[in-house]
Amino acid sequence: MKHAIVAALTDASSLVREAAAAATIAVQIMLCDDAYLFALLDGLADDKNNLLTYLFDKHGVRGGVRGMTGVRAFIKVSVRAKGR
Repeated sequence: MKHAIVAALTDASSLVREAAAAATIAVQIMLCDDAYLFALLDGLADDKNNLLTYLFDKHGVRGGVRGMTGVRAFIKVSVRAKGR
């Protein structure tokens, strides 16, 4: 899975990159640990790490969703995103 995500984040197609970023945000919501996620994605270029960190901050999931984990956190972020 790591190789697929890393390859997709660097793909020529913006649609593929956007989908990979969304999938990575979903994984972050479930893991609630961005340091661990970046360790899993070792070898990812610094610019992509910075982009993901920005996206985690933008969506309020950096370091997890305040006091929530797993599916409950995912639902909270999904509902909040629909309201935008």
